[in-house]
Amino acid sequence: MRRFDIAGVADHGITEVSGGQLQRASICRALAAEPSVIFADEPTGALNSSMTDDVMDTLGDVHRDGTTIVMVTHDPGCAARADRVVYLRDGRLVDARELGRWSGGQEQQREDDLLGWLRGLGF
Repeated sequence: MRRFDIAGVADHGITEVSGGQLQRASICRALAAEPSVIFADEPTGALNSSMTDDVMDTLGDVHRDGTTIVMVTHDPGCAARADRVVYLRDGRLVDARELGRWSGGQEQQREDDLLGWLRGLGF
């Protein structure tokens, strides 16, 4: 909770915190269970760019430690951090692409390559 800057609202009720704080609390709950697989549906949708980076860094750390992350996102920056991207349209598989292991420092190039691929598929 400290890493996601929500320790100060740990004892607040659900109506006393923002949507972004609730989203971060949900991620904390999922991580606390130390699951072998995490299913994340738009985990950064209600977050600012700084907190999005923190969440994605944390998910990357968890993945490096052996947890499988299955994430749904409309954010190309988040998708560019994945090892593999599967593009779905109307619930159907359009294509998939292996991006290789994320190592940081390559954000813009990976995002540009991913967007080029997606645009070629009609994204």
